[in-house]
Amino acid sequence: MREKGVPAPRRAQQLVWVASSIGVALMLIISLPVLATPPLDPSVSQQLDGPHPSSISHTFTGSEVADTYLDRDAPSQNFHDANKLSIDQVGRIRPLYYVDLSSVIEPPVIVESAVLTLHILEPYGNKATIRACAHEVLRDWVVGEATWDFASASLDWYEDGCNSTSPPEYADRMAGWVDCRYFDAAALQNGVGIVQFNLTTLVQKWANEPERNHGLILLGNASSRVTWRVASAEHYIPSWKPYLEVTWVPGGPTPTATASATVTSTPSPTLTPTPTLTPSASPTPTLTTSPSPTPTETGVPSPTPTDTATPTPTPTETAGPSPTPTTPTPAPLHLPLICRQYCPPTIVVWNGGFEDGVFGCWEHGGDLAQRVTGRLHNGDYPTSGSFCAQLGEPVECEEHPAASTWMYYTVYVPNSASGPPPTVSFRYRIFTNDILDWSSFRVEIRDQSNVTLEQILRDGYDPPDRVNICYNDLGWRSSMHDLSPYKGMAIRLWFDTRNEFTGGLGTWTYVDDVLFASETSRDLCAVTRP
Repeated sequence: MREKGVPAPRRAQQLVWVASSIGVALMLIISLPVLATPPLDPSVSQQLDGPHPSSISHTFTGSEVADTYLDRDAPSQNFHDANKLSIDQVGRIRPLYYVDLSSVIEPPVIVESAVLTLHILEPYGNKATIRACAHEVLRDWVVGEATWDFASASLDWYEDGCNSTSPPEYADRMAGWVDCRYFDAAALQNGVGIVQFNLTTLVQKWANEPERNHGLILLGNASSRVTWRVASAEHYIPSWKPYLEVTWVPGGPTPTATASATVTSTPSPTLTPTPTLTPSASPTPTLTTSPSPTPTETGVPSPTPTDTATPTPTPTETAGPSPTPTTPTPAPLHLPLICRQYCPPTIVVWNGGFEDGVFGCWEHGGDLAQRVTGRLHNGDYPTSGSFCAQLGEPVECEEHPAASTWMYYTVYVPNSASGPPPTVSFRYRIFTNDILDWSSFRVEIRDQSNVTLEQILRDGYDPPDRVNICYNDLGWRSSMHDLSPYKGMAIRLWFDTRNEFTGGLGTWTYVDDVLFASETSRDLCAVTRP
């Protein structure tokens, strides 16, 4: 523990906001020079709507997988030849993995699945469950040279331990994780267990942009001290080595049915209504509606001689003394409408419990991670339901840069003169390594220009002796606030977690059960959500 002094006044920060907008509907009109086209040949149909290309699967293992781990207590040592990697509860020991995809996968492709399988071994000491999260690495490193201090013999990490997450041009890894899994003693059988990470999104990026493949790093978190072991690429039991199973479809997206050379190459003499004449003693062809040989399906005139011209039938042709050419009518092709999710101000906070499993109409961002999760970092469940929002990420109890993460929901406060006052209520759980002056959770009311109208909550660990406690769990708390001053206004319910100053030790918060209640919204909540 350490005693903290009163921080210097904060520098004013300018928030730059880019308003969200709805997508723009586009319609493309393509003129096809066809007046009447016979039914497409079945072979054409098969070309347009044929089966997807066959999926390809490959298991990357052996020399295609490289790994090591970084150890803060051995900052200059490389562990690439160890047969077991280690990961601990606070990120002091963290494994690195790299899988060479380029020798097998040729872009462009669509990755259908990518699963990294690790074999976990009995941990040292106690057998506490640890949550391991995979983060994308953004910096080049060399497996036989990487240490806590260096990415390679000639390249430093921007922050020791591959720990820098901002700004982007000086980041070692992503702050947000790709996937998280639990190393649990209950999963062990005869001292070994299997853990699988879903890396589909990340491998999709690596497959189509090989230059962005710098591998991944695992960071652990647990409520008690523990160090787990993982079989490495150098392990003496081949089946225990890490491997990545990838299934993909080559060649990018499957073509859709659109006008193309395949369609227009179909022979058709019906492009113009000019009649086709056959030899005749009459100098001027005469159009007639009398019976005549029927043209073939492709419009080729009958070889039977006739004294009358037989024009190709079209929907616009009429009988008359002379044929009148008709200008082809363009055939409109309507493309599907693709637009961004539009979230206007509402009088109810839809998805206030985050039970959709995603943010939905909650806007979110910031320097630190933000996500919807079904489990807290310590394995606990949300206060109710299956999901909650997470602002920030578990970090080591050490100094970090000033940073923040936020989310907000836009509501309209009805201007009603009757009934109980409009309110907002929510539940939150703060985990912090620091005291309130340095790390906090805030809730504010902001206008549509993102100007703060009122700070309705600022919470954190605020002890009289001003001494911090690492990994301090403040438990679930509830809060409710009157929104009467904002009747008739569209406002933002703003939630953020922040490391107030550089040197703060870090904090992260879980938010659940956000409820905006007014006389109108209470009535609306009694009906089914549209």
